[in-house]
Amino acid sequence: MSVFQKIFNSRGGDLKKKLFTVTVWVIIAVAAMAAVGNIFGSDSDKKAEDGDNKSADSAISSAYDYINREEKNLSEKLSRVSGAGTVTVAVSVDDIGESVLARNVSTSNEQSGEEGENSSSRDETVVLKGGSGGGEPIVVAENMPKISGVVVISSGAGDEHIKNELYESVKALYGIPSHRIKILAGNQ
Repeated sequence: MSVFQKIFNSRGGDLKKKLFTVTVWVIIAVAAMAAVGNIFGSDSDKKAEDGDNKSADSAISSAYDYINREEKNLSEKLSRVSGAGTVTVAVSVDDIGESVLARNVSTSNEQSGEEGENSSSRDETVVLKGGSGGGEPIVVAENMPKISGVVVISSGAGDEHIKNELYESVKALYGIPSHRIKILAGNQ
C-alpha cells in the first residue's frame, strides 16, 4: 500500500489535513528527484560543456598561434628589405578559421505517382574516429583565419621609397586592400 493510500484510508482526521500531508509528500518527492537529477546529471553536462569549451579554446589557440607565426614570418621577411632596419608587424584577422570535417553523404532519388514525380533526399553525417561509438570527428582540412589588416613598424620607413617597398610587399603577400595596410616609421 502506498503512502498516499495509507493517508486517505486512515480513519479520522479531516480532508484538509490529508490533502496537506499529500501535498507535502509530493513536494518532498519532487525535491528529491531534482536533487538526484542534479547529482547524476551534472557530470554529463560538465563533460559536454568541457568538450565544447575545449574545442572552442583549441580553435582560438590555433588561430592565435597562426597569427603569431604570420607576424614573426612577415617581420623576418620585411626586415630583409634593404634599409628597412628593425621591423615589427601586427596582423589582424576576420575570424578564427574553420575545421572541415569528414562527412558521409548519401542521397536517394525516388519516383512516385502516375506522372513520375521525382523526389530526392540527402542524409549527411560526420565521420568519427573509432566509428560511430564515439570519439572525435575526423578533420579533413583546416582553413586558417583570413588576414584582414597589417600594421608594419619599421625603423627605415621614414624613407618614402622603403615605405613603399614594405607596403607593396604586404599587399602582394596577402592581397588585402590598401586601406587595410599601414606602414609606420619606428625608432632607430
